[in-house]
Amino acid sequence: MQVAKTVRCKIHSLTGIKEQILSDEYNDYQTLCKEVSDCVDNDCMPQLPYFTFKKPHRYSATVWGAIRSIEKKRQFDNIKEQPLHLRNDVFTVVEKQTEVSKHWLRLPTKQRHGGVWLPVIVPRKYESLLKLNVGDSKIARNKNGWFLMLTVRKEVTIRKSYSNILAIDLGEKVIATVCGSFNSQRPEFLGREVRGTRRHYAWLRKRLGKKKLPKVIKQIGQTEQRKANDTLFKIARHVNDLAEEHNAIIVLGDLKGIRNSAKGKRFNRIVSSMPYFKLTQTITHMANWDGRQVIKIDERGRTSHTCSRCGSKGTRPHQGLFGYPHCGYQANADHNGAKRIAQIGLETIPSLDGATLASPITLGAWQRAH
Repeated sequence: MQVAKTVRCKIHSLTGIKEQILSDEYNDYQTLCKEVSDCVDNDCMPQLPYFTFKKPHRYSATVWGAIRSIEKKRQFDNIKEQPLHLRNDVFTVVEKQTEVSKHWLRLPTKQRHGGVWLPVIVPRKYESLLKLNVGDSKIARNKNGWFLMLTVRKEVTIRKSYSNILAIDLGEKVIATVCGSFNSQRPEFLGREVRGTRRHYAWLRKRLGKKKLPKVIKQIGQTEQRKANDTLFKIARHVNDLAEEHNAIIVLGDLKGIRNSAKGKRFNRIVSSMPYFKLTQTITHMANWDGRQVIKIDERGRTSHTCSRCGSKGTRPHQGLFGYPHCGYQANADHNGAKRIAQIGLETIPSLDGATLASPITLGAWQRAH
């Protein structure tokens, strides 16, 4: 299985000439994307070969990159600024220790024969990744400068044998409740602050909207996203560290359709703003990069109202409590949901291609362990 990782590298210490060359390439790419977008909007793309957009100052690899990027986004009405596409065979990143920089990017450009060398900062913990295969990458620009979004790929073998199971329930109040077949199934509630952050910024945007301050609203939106992404990354890292420590296979609840089932204006707003998909993708990517398997199971009608002890239907007296099933069991609703996900995972593992638990955990043993 091939997996990819994107490393964010800062392009720094540019001379005036190099800054101008990079800006020209980037701005021309935006023009190219606009031309392609206009053709897509007019449904004339299938009849137009790539050389319709080919110009003497453009590489064919850049044209193909723009076409692929825009076609992927053709369902959107407005195409925003696009990162400059770099095909993997037209650029290089090398270690060339100088007073200016340790690593350098060779950017292909028609303005200078052989391209232009740009100094980049590769985070120290990712320097070893430069030995891997480099994939198609991008150059992005924001208020903090220029950045190379370097993509590297490697072949991994997903391990088949595990000693434990680690279940994750994605919820509305607590974005991730983790429960494993170790530590007496003691739960961990991760990401409580995500909901509070979302609610705070929703309130703040509403206040700023009344004052008609769109630029400030845009700024706080970026701040909110950075805070949320940081929290999601920490959650995913902690989950994978736990799985590594206990040699556990990860089982995730699949919340497909939760936004359609959300009821009530306030609840619908909160659920719609929770970054479930991004967290799921981050956990899965980290696990696959380390050679660990992730199972996704359909939660609908199987976890939130089903008892993890006896399997009977229960009730939710309020959002955070599960109770009153046939056996009289009561517990935190997210904890009960995580345990149910683990049970379903145990039932699913035998049907997977070669995945096994080295020390088999029976469903009955799981149900009795409280």
